[in-house]
Amino acid sequence: WNPSRLDSEGDMKDSSSNETRLKRAWAQGDYNNFQVKLGKFEFYTNEHGLVWDTELSGVQASFGKDFKGTIFAGRLGKDAFLGSTKYENWDAYKAGQGYEGWTDRNLDSASIYGLNLQYDKGGDKGFFGGAGYYHLSSENFKLISKDDKANIWSLNAGYRFSPKAKLWASYAQNSKVDYSGVKKNSWQVQFDYGTYDDAKVKGSWSAYLAYRQLGYGATLAGTVEDDVLLGTKGIGIGAAWAPFKNVGLLVKYFNGKLNDRIGKDLAGGKDKASQLFGRVELFF
Repeated sequence: WNPSRLDSEGDMKDSSSNETRLKRAWAQGDYNNFQVKLGKFEFYTNEHGLVWDTELSGVQASFGKDFKGTIFAGRLGKDAFLGSTKYENWDAYKAGQGYEGWTDRNLDSASIYGLNLQYDKGGDKGFFGGAGYYHLSSENFKLISKDDKANIWSLNAGYRFSPKAKLWASYAQNSKVDYSGVKKNSWQVQFDYGTYDDAKVKGSWSAYLAYRQLGYGATLAGTVEDDVLLGTKGIGIGAAWAPFKNVGLLVKYFNGKLNDRIGKDLAGGKDKASQLFGRVELFF
């Protein structure tokens, strides 16, 4: 089986568009309580987007049912990274010169291997939780660490109260962050209510309330662009509704403040942050 994904962006205002590019393509084998992927595949780990929500070129194997283990190894592209690894002239920052003189740099790709362990019996009620570990090597990490390594570990846990209601939390920390200007940990807690699932049922809806703290050192390529902003902490709320089957409307709002020295310098010393996000989803 060879799934794939093509991405393209356009602006309806001036009828412009960019080139279409192959985002994902991989071979996948599914067996009894075992799955293997090889190629460039979605990389979304068990912290609910806190650490990774990107693409990984490599191999991934999952085994188990209620208690599942997933191991993976490969390369992350240079465009996968968010956070403080995107900026250079770190010595100037440490010397108190702040954002002045910083520029976006050409990022390196990174080698990665890691493991997810997760318990989840599924069903309408019950506990779920797990842990993760990720080891990375890249020249980029010399900007936040004394060497070219990153070691990130994580925990997550949650409880389903009913088919509609769920409370969960996740935490991650990079033990290789050596500079005080970079927040080494990230965490989030969220309550979900509803039945929306990629607009599979007309009229389905869901809503959530969350509190997140996203540190530059731990959230390297997480789900941050449409909710709580990287380098901030605060409250996020959102809702989704399917007016028709395979058509979804999403809205999200965040209100909080900047979380560390890097975020404040990049924002010109401002302390508060907010964002409103909306999207229409079409499924074919």
